[in-house]
Amino acid sequence: MTLGQSLAPTSIPGILDVSDAIGQLAPLLMDSPHSGEAAPDDFRPAVSKSAWLHAADRFVDQLFEDAPSIGVPLLRAQFPRIYLDVNRALDDLDPESVADGWDADLSPSAKARLGKGLVWTNVPPNALPLYDAPLSRDAIKRRIECCYHPYHQVLAALIDRAHEYHGYALHLDCHSMQSVSHRMHEEGAGVARPDFILSDREGTTCSRTMVDTAQSFLESNGYRVEVNTLFKGAEIVRRHGRPAEGRHSLQIEINRARYMDETTLLKTNGFSILKSSLNGLVERLTTLQVEE
Repeated sequence: MTLGQSLAPTSIPGILDVSDAIGQLAPLLMDSPHSGEAAPDDFRPAVSKSAWLHAADRFVDQLFEDAPSIGVPLLRAQFPRIYLDVNRALDDLDPESVADGWDADLSPSAKARLGKGLVWTNVPPNALPLYDAPLSRDAIKRRIECCYHPYHQVLAALIDRAHEYHGYALHLDCHSMQSVSHRMHEEGAGVARPDFILSDREGTTCSRTMVDTAQSFLESNGYRVEVNTLFKGAEIVRRHGRPAEGRHSLQIEINRARYMDETTLLKTNGFSILKSSLNGLVERLTTLQVEE
């Protein structure tokens, strides 16, 4: 079936961008929620951009930018994840990060306690304070209304459209990770990471076939791959992955040392090599048929 452009979710300037499928719509779609670098007007950190960019999944969207040419839509957040993290639950806030208190029960995770919950309060890798003072409740709620809800709504619409066309949808949620953990990671500093970690929240967000296919392809290309180890999958795949309904969401974490200098945050010669491998992975997943 050829894609009808009128059905395509639209981009929202400053918030999110949808690079829609060209031609035949694949059952696969992708999102890069943490590669945004456009600072909103109300983002007034106490550190420089060069400091807070260490929280970004820099260039992940560019690694997958060829996907639309083979029918795979790509959703990208434009705002920084350190401003608002759409891969956190709405109650994943440290109460101390809200100046005037929250008006509902909160359930801060270990990540929030480390300064990287729904709104980040610290800057990696050394946990420097992000702001001079806690944010107000209204400021946080504005971010949720302007960024969080639209992002998840557009992602859900893309999944729904793929499901309507094919009877199932495959969603790849794309992230990057430091090659070695630092003090703001739950496992503590100094833990080396593999080339890739695939996560499906212990088998609850996608078919095992999707996991096995991605793992097999990457390993056949010489990469070291782990499944559900340091990362289990967070809020995005939890919300959108419902394999019993034919909606399969898989999180992928890519080792930054494979494509960028983690100190300067600039691309290395490995970028084009990795991008070629990932193009092959995307193409392979477009051919995958998954039963409910």
